[in-house]
Amino acid sequence: MTVLGTMKLNDDAFSGKLETLSVTRDINIKPTGLTDENAPDYRVFSGNGEVGAGWVRTSKKGNQYICLKLDDPSFYEPIYVNLLEGDDDYFLVWNR
Repeated sequence: MTVLGTMKLNDDAFSGKLETLSVTRDINIKPTGLTDENAPDYRVFSGNGEVGAGWVRTSKKGNQYICLKLDDPSFYEPIYVNLLEGDDDYFLVWNR
């Protein structure tokens, strides 16, 4: 697993930085408020542009996390990262 960023929870939204070898961007993850079963629970923004979406999932151990699909024109294909809760922060974790 690779940590691609650290996020802080502010009210019900997350803010922080996504860092890869080719991209370093401030991002915000905001709830959508949608209730449709297939609709994303979160939208991911960088500046004014939307760069991804996220869905709340539950692990086999019963822990909740957010599975995010991120896309950018510089990516060969979208990447999937999980937003996991740490002791003080939240972490964007990528597993190829």
